[in-house]
Amino acid sequence: MMRRSSLRSAAGVTTPFDFLGHHFAAGDWLLLDFYGTNHDSRTWSEPDAFRPERFLKRQPGPFDLVPLV
Repeated sequence: MMRRSSLRSAAGVTTPFDFLGHHFAAGDWLLLDFYGTNHDSRTWSEPDAFRPERFLKRQPGPFDLVPLV
């Protein structure tokens, strides 16, 4: 995917792929839900709380967190 936004909220598809029954063709645009990913209660207890210590005991997986740096 090519990133086209300084906030990294949109990405262009460069290689076609299927995801959860949806087809994405080259040239399609995706909007990425950073807020939803970073506040998913299935992954994070108290997802709205600022608790950086949660990372001391657990290394996030590749789809758990999108750092906004």
